[in-house]
Amino acid sequence: FYSPALQGSDIQLLNVDSVQILKGPQGTLFGRNTNGGAIQVNTAEPNQKTRFIGEAGYGSYDAFRMQAYGNLALDEGTSLDMAVSYATGDGYTTNIANGDDKIGKYRNISIRTALKVDLTDRFSVLARYAHSDLDDPTNLFQVPYVMNGKVASQLAGQPGAIVTTKSKQVSADEDIYYRFKSDSYQFKAAYDFDDFSVTSYTQWRKDRQYHARYSFDYTNLPGLAIDIPDYNNTFTQELLLTSKAGPRLQYTIGAFYFNADQSFPGVALASGNNPFAFSSASGVRNKSIAGYADLTYDFGGGFFLTGGLRYTRDTVNDAYYTVGAARTTTTLPQLKTSRLTPRLVARYEFTPDTNIYASYSRGYKAAIYNVGGLVNDVIKPEELDAFEVGIKHAAGGLRANIA
Repeated sequence: FYSPALQGSDIQLLNVDSVQILKGPQGTLFGRNTNGGAIQVNTAEPNQKTRFIGEAGYGSYDAFRMQAYGNLALDEGTSLDMAVSYATGDGYTTNIANGDDKIGKYRNISIRTALKVDLTDRFSVLARYAHSDLDDPTNLFQVPYVMNGKVASQLAGQPGAIVTTKSKQVSADEDIYYRFKSDSYQFKAAYDFDDFSVTSYTQWRKDRQYHARYSFDYTNLPGLAIDIPDYNNTFTQELLLTSKAGPRLQYTIGAFYFNADQSFPGVALASGNNPFAFSSASGVRNKSIAGYADLTYDFGGGFFLTGGLRYTRDTVNDAYYTVGAARTTTTLPQLKTSRLTPRLVARYEFTPDTNIYASYSRGYKAAIYNVGGLVNDVIKPEELDAFEVGIKHAAGGLRANIA
């Protein structure tokens, strides 16, 4: 299930089967905006084995963390699981402007539960709900750059200014805090035919960054502070047809639909000793539809050839930005882009333990409007062509890859 919001990647990894790091580009199988690659987290599904796992820990800076996972077989073919994570602590950052060593105080909660039903020996459905609630300013702590020996802060040279460039320290005249909540609903239906399987993945998620408030001048003086709300609603639907192991021709064929709206409903600024006041708002809706196929043929004698192709069409709708006390709104026309992203891989196995390969792949990043910059700029699509040759070896305790 695709997670477009950056905050959605802040997940606890309890009850995970595997984490795969796929270097980019991955535009054929995983689609738009995967020029750098993809991180695939495979969460364990409920099963017929009843079990419970729990762990707790206490560490420096009054850090406490508890995680628990349980799986229960409700009936033959029906199972339920739940994972819970709770973490709290004082953080490791000190505000040197007032000596507050608990400015990084945090409390994070996440819950994930799933119900799986095997309706027949071929057909199964799984429904999952996940919730996270983060109250953790850690990712907003920042210090200014030092450029040519000078601190890059407009107020750093003012009388009484306190500034730091050290890690684990900040200098701020106001509270720094970050609040984020997320709810996701996911549904998977899978049917096994004799020669292939068909799987449907349906997702709706709601991500809300209610506050991201921090100092913009990096000093203890009442300069400039900002508060940024960020709301995301996402719907995705993917259909996947995958061949069974055995025949010389292996294939994956799929279709993908993505509909997401993102808005910054009220960015607020505070300058000097003035209270926070509305500065700007912006928003956009992104839609994407794609079809793809990836086929691998075993010619025998250790030689394999893979070819893949994906067609993606993206549209940007309802883009706008609002500025100033008068709240003047500018709307932008629809923006459309489309791309073909191919992949080709030739692989030869010297032995079952060693193979050489050569590959070509293309990545694509969709065009966007820079509405957050409060201008009419179009950020054009990006394309990346990657060529690679390499050798892989794995036998016994030795694993070696050269590319």
